[in-house]
Amino acid sequence: MTWLLAAAWLTPLLLATVAHRRHLAWTTVLGPIPALAAALLLPEGARLELPWLLLGSVLGVDETARLFLGFSALIWLAAGVYAAWEPGSGQHAGAGRFRAFFLLAMAGNLWLIVGQDLASFYTGFSLMGIASYGLVVHSGGPEALRAGRVYLTLTLAGELALFAALVLIAHQAGSLTPGAAELAGLDDLTLALLVLGLGIKAGLVPLHVWLPLAYPAAPPAAAAVLSGAMSKVALLGWLRYLPLGQVAAPDWGALLILLGLGSMALSIPVGLVQRDPGAVLAYSSIGKAGLLAVSYTHLTLPTMQ
Repeated sequence: MTWLLAAAWLTPLLLATVAHRRHLAWTTVLGPIPALAAALLLPEGARLELPWLLLGSVLGVDETARLFLGFSALIWLAAGVYAAWEPGSGQHAGAGRFRAFFLLAMAGNLWLIVGQDLASFYTGFSLMGIASYGLVVHSGGPEALRAGRVYLTLTLAGELALFAALVLIAHQAGSLTPGAAELAGLDDLTLALLVLGLGIKAGLVPLHVWLPLAYPAAPPAAAAVLSGAMSKVALLGWLRYLPLGQVAAPDWGALLILLGLGSMALSIPVGLVQRDPGAVLAYSSIGKAGLLAVSYTHLTLPTMQ
C-alpha cells in the first residue's frame, strides 16, 4: 500500500485541474482522504522511491511524518467540508478558482510531509506557499491585495532562504536524504538560513507581519489551513534539518528561544484587543509558533542546561 504515499499529494494536485467546474465542489473533501488513509494504515518505516521524479524522490512515513500527516489531513478535510458546503460555494464568482488554489496548497503541504528528500520538501513547500497567495487575495478587495503583496514578498524571501539552506545541506552532507550524523556539521550560514526561511512560515516575531494581514483577508476555510496546517511545517522542517541537540549549537538554540518568547509576549496583549476574528486567529498562531519554538529548542538542546 505504499502507493498511498504518492496518492497523498497527487490526489489534490490532480483534482486541482478540474476543481473549477461548478458541480465539483466536493473535490476539496476528496483531496485529503488518501493522506489520512496513509497516516492511519501505513506501517512506520513505509517507503516509496521514485527515481524518475525531481532528483530522485523518496517518500516515507516515520513517527514524525505520521503525526504531521494525520493532523494536517484532518484539518484540510474539515476545512474542505466547510468550503464545499458553504452556502453558494459552487455558484459564486471565483469559487472554482478558490478550490483550485486550495487543492494546490493542500498538495504542497502533504507532499513536503511525506517527502523524505530535500528536493521533495522544498518543492512541496514552494507549491504550498505560492498557491496560498491565491487564497489570501481571493476576495480581490484592496485590503486583500495589500495582504497578498506582503504575504508574497515574505513568502518568496522565506523560500529563497530555505532553498539556499537546503542546497548547502546537500553540499555539506553529500546526500539528499541526510541523517543526524550528516547534519552534525552544518555551518552557521546554513543554520541561519533555516531559522529565517522557516521562521517566516511559522510567523515568529519579527517575521510575523504577514499573518495579521493575511488571515483576516482569506476566506474562513483558507485561514483555518493557513493557521492549523501550513504554518506548522516550520516545526517539521526544524525537526528534520535543524537537530540542535546533534549540531550542538547553543547560540542558535538561544536565538530560537528568544524569538519564541518574544512571539508569545507580543501575541497575548495584541491579540486580546483585536476585533476581527481573523486577526485574533493570527495572533493566536503567532503565540503558538513561539511556544513550539521554545519547546522544540528545550527538547533538542540539552547542551544548554
